[in-house]
Amino acid sequence: MKTVPTSPTHDPALLEKLSQPGIVGFFNHVEVTSVLATHKPDKRTVNVLTHLVTVERTELETSPSLLSIRFSKLSDWSFGLARHSLPLYALAGRLNDATHNKEWAEKKGSLWFGTLLYQGHWFAPPAGCLPDAPVNRLLKNNFWNGSHVWEWAAEDKSDFLHFFEKPQLLQALSDGIAPHLPIQLASLSDKLGHLVLQMPVTCLVSDYRGTGNADGGVICDVNWHPNVTPRSLIITAERWHDGRLSQSSTQLAGSNQVFLPAQDAPMGLKAVIRDQEHDVVLGAMEVNPINSIHVGMHVMHNDQRTFTLMPRSALASSEDAIQVGHEESIKVTSLQRSVTGNPNRFAHFDHTRKRLYREEMRALRERREFVQYRPDDRDENGHVLEKEERHRRALKDIRYLIEHHGQTAAWLWDPYLNATDVLNTLFYNPHAEADMRALTGAEQQKEGKPKLTKRDFLIAERNLLNKSAGNKEGLRLEFRAKVGDEGFAFHDRFLIFPHAEPEPLAWSLGFSVNGLGKEHHILQKVPNGRLVADAFQELWDDLNRPEHLVWKTP
Repeated sequence: MKTVPTSPTHDPALLEKLSQPGIVGFFNHVEVTSVLATHKPDKRTVNVLTHLVTVERTELETSPSLLSIRFSKLSDWSFGLARHSLPLYALAGRLNDATHNKEWAEKKGSLWFGTLLYQGHWFAPPAGCLPDAPVNRLLKNNFWNGSHVWEWAAEDKSDFLHFFEKPQLLQALSDGIAPHLPIQLASLSDKLGHLVLQMPVTCLVSDYRGTGNADGGVICDVNWHPNVTPRSLIITAERWHDGRLSQSSTQLAGSNQVFLPAQDAPMGLKAVIRDQEHDVVLGAMEVNPINSIHVGMHVMHNDQRTFTLMPRSALASSEDAIQVGHEESIKVTSLQRSVTGNPNRFAHFDHTRKRLYREEMRALRERREFVQYRPDDRDENGHVLEKEERHRRALKDIRYLIEHHGQTAAWLWDPYLNATDVLNTLFYNPHAEADMRALTGAEQQKEGKPKLTKRDFLIAERNLLNKSAGNKEGLRLEFRAKVGDEGFAFHDRFLIFPHAEPEPLAWSLGFSVNGLGKEHHILQKVPNGRLVADAFQELWDDLNRPEHLVWKTP
């Protein structure tokens, strides 16, 4: 008989310990904020995201405030925002209700969580540290020393499938929440259905500063809460550079100021403050002392730059050309720079920096995240490649990306895309039943022969695919075209992997598929694949009539 593993649960003793006055802070209440959704047919109210934060305040706001969120894109659902407070002693019971009873009761009904899986307890450095923890987009005022965080995830997220399938819906919901609650829900889609508890460190505030010397060390200033008796702290600092631990130091703080020796190097120091008596983290951040300050001043010129914009049809030699154009004037500035400190302090690391750059570029090339195609590309023997060979190499790069990222879906977007291009790319996806889509503008290259009408173009491409598609084993592909008034015209070319984890991926092709590698262009990964995937999905949904269909597997 197979044993189903159970999810670990949080440690109530740890939560009780950190809640004690002066350990992490002085808390007496818990603020509860819930984004909730009500399913209209069965009146069921489910948790979209709930955030609890321990606070110190004099008054308890027990009556929940309810606010409707403007969001009408899902007709069966209504969304709202609920806020209230509860005394700190009630926190354990409330967590028990959510994690064991799967819901908790409110004055105006119950909030359903379903089965919650404990994700763990960790420490979130303050917002603004590099790298910034994504959870800071949710946490409240995590600006000082950081926060202890507990998180529970919803096991069943079926109520949120609409948001995973169409991320633009989540963006619309996030936009509706933003005026009332400063969280970025659209960038935290993995948190849908979650319960998050935050306990900020308020018993002390730490600050770091450089010594002003070339030793690379930093000074940590510790300022305790007036109601806390200072206690022993262990403060550690580490600096990593080029895959090596350059420096590690530990200091026992018995005063309000501690010097942390560290070898001078380009990277910042990772500092952690731990309460020795209670074995609790009270701070963590990356410290980057300022070695030089660069100031730039834009000085305005007395005269402006003037020129005349004329239509291309106007003859430059004609005196009338000036009359049909219009004069433009641009304010011109000169940049004056000044530097305080030593900007060349790490000049001796330049060779290392250049090597790391070369290694990064090589890695990007191997992952096809940045590939430059040039007419003078050469083979292993130094011979310039013929145009068709360059094209074959570029197609192999596209197939590599599809094989490595197209396990569940691959979408190709190109205004000049034709049946041959689809055969050369998406048909090479080895992953069965992957959701493959091709979108063309039915544009045609000039090849010395008359262009077909768009209707005839679609017929020709459909016939070619019908003849060439083979047995279509494991193939799930749909090819649509932008014809008629629906949708919008497009120009850029993209290869999109909308279901990649943890976020959608997209590559800008830089050239149409039928010309890849033949002329100079750059294939590069774009920084936000979700936005590209959303734009594709929007146009795809608009082109849903029979006249838009080029070809589709049964």
